[in-house]
Amino acid sequence: MESSYSLKDLINLLNKENFSKMLRALLNRIPIFVIGNESIQIDRIVNSIIKLVPHRHEMVYWNDFIENDEAHRLFSEEDADYNVRRLVISSLTNATPHALRKIKSFKGWVLGYLAKNKSFNEILNELKLMLEQSIFLLIYKNGIELITHGFEWNGLNLNFEKNIIQKSIIETEVALEKMNRVLRKKVKSKKVPSTQMLNAILNFDSEEAKIRQNIYNQKIEEFVQASLRALAILTRIELLQELGFNIQISEKTLFKTIDYYEVDHKRLIDFLKFEYGIDFSKCIGTGMKIAIGDVIESKWG
Repeated sequence: MESSYSLKDLINLLNKENFSKMLRALLNRIPIFVIGNESIQIDRIVNSIIKLVPHRHEMVYWNDFIENDEAHRLFSEEDADYNVRRLVISSLTNATPHALRKIKSFKGWVLGYLAKNKSFNEILNELKLMLEQSIFLLIYKNGIELITHGFEWNGLNLNFEKNIIQKSIIETEVALEKMNRVLRKKVKSKKVPSTQMLNAILNFDSEEAKIRQNIYNQKIEEFVQASLRALAILTRIELLQELGFNIQISEKTLFKTIDYYEVDHKRLIDFLKFEYGIDFSKCIGTGMKIAIGDVIESKWG
């Protein structure tokens, strides 16, 4: 049995809406608990979720570290350097009971929790007392329920997460169709033993999961790289503001500069806040004066 689900299977398990919410929580480094009655299934889902943030450095609790002071030191290192890859911590079902006893903060963690003799309600009540915010994925026989703790989804724009799902589906289908079409053209005038054999040879089911994951990773990486370019600009603007300069940048100029248009400035600012711990809202100007100033500067630049 595979140690993780494919991207397609994980989306089907959660459904697109819950997958989008879970992905936003993961990108925002909100703790995610996967709770169920079968450790193998729980651990497969944990491993699958970890693969959704290829830009982060994965560490496995109980293998890479054990104590709370080790976890604190790891996160302190990333806080001190923007160039250090942010952490994502996985904790499988056999390690989570130890983590709950030893670790104080679960920011950026994905944990598997084996219910054993406890009901889901008992587990949720216990965990809610320990955590300010969290996402719970409860595994039932007929599906997975997503429960939030400490925040609400009201008004939250999930377009970025939904678009990633849609684009990974469409672009995978396009890639597979191109591969199939090219090979069918090559054998069109040749003698083929049977149509059944040809269909078997031209079946790309085994490659589909890797292609879909690669396309997904590419979309995430494009967003992260654009965010790093925005980080470079916004940190300078923030520094200049601290030195007394009354300057901002318009949303339009920012996205033109970083050459990325898949999100709005609120989504970008949100990602930077959770990824790097800084709120750059005051660096973005939305008034007419800022926009006109940027247009004038662009004419001279």
